[in-house]
Amino acid sequence: MAPRAKYWEECQKALFDATDGEIDLFKYDSFNQATGHLWREANPQYNPDPIDDEEAEWLVNAKNGMSKFAKNGYEGYGVQKDVRSFYPLLMAQPEFQIPMKRPTYHTYDEDHFDDEENNAMCGIFRAEIDGDSFLLRKRQNNHYTSWDIMCARQRGLKVRMVQDGKPNAMVYETGKAAGSHMFKDYVERLYELKERGVPGSKDLLNSLWGVFGQKYKLRNNNKPDDEFECHENRVIEKITLPDGAPSRCTSARRQTPSRRHLPACPSSSPLQVDSSCQISCISTKTRSFACTVTVSSRPRTLRSIHSQRAHGLAS
Repeated sequence: MAPRAKYWEECQKALFDATDGEIDLFKYDSFNQATGHLWREANPQYNPDPIDDEEAEWLVNAKNGMSKFAKNGYEGYGVQKDVRSFYPLLMAQPEFQIPMKRPTYHTYDEDHFDDEENNAMCGIFRAEIDGDSFLLRKRQNNHYTSWDIMCARQRGLKVRMVQDGKPNAMVYETGKAAGSHMFKDYVERLYELKERGVPGSKDLLNSLWGVFGQKYKLRNNNKPDDEFECHENRVIEKITLPDGAPSRCTSARRQTPSRRHLPACPSSSPLQVDSSCQISCISTKTRSFACTVTVSSRPRTLRSIHSQRAHGLAS
């Protein structure tokens, strides 16, 4: 038996025995699957609004935090710190606020953040930041989370809202849930099992963060002569062909806004789509044939945007 399979079998039995069957991994194929099901079974009251394409685009554009620093080539004294079960414990805090409702979009004046009251807003903003700080990294697309804005202002930087006639703010005004309500019971239960040394408890605990950040995936089966519309900020995971189709095609063609071709398919290399496009598979003789397009997007489940919406508030 492979080491991973042997470990999974050990965890199944240990958790079943330690919880009198309450945690039954025999029902699941992986820790991620088990974590999602166990949490949802215990918390059916949380039913967030779905994330539409417009909101997803804003979230993707602000997915990397602004506060990062590393000195290239540094050699010398350093301190390493580790917080036990940091991410799950972070998720269980009351300050970890998770929007459950769709956002609203606004166009604010350039000096919007000069008013201290506006710094308490939760959302993503299109802004330009004047000045520099070695702890902050500016974003070329000018999308910043409310946490980014707060950090910039704390370091004395000027924040100016972009003025181009388009909405410059996506704000979560209502419907936020506290992590202490959503995750505290789950975290405390698994943490106690982890401290007892029950195999698999650490995996179920630490996978909580990742489970609510999993990619949405869409598989579209194209019929011959059909085109699949792939929206902006999606990742084409792969393009596969059915049995009997040509061994390869010249391209998966982007019809708009340009006719730049994607890599030849079948392809297993992810490709970031930076603008909406239609995809069709064309053979070497320009004959269209069926194909399956697998597309993913970020962020993903439960509107948690751990790195943006909630993570920023709790950092």
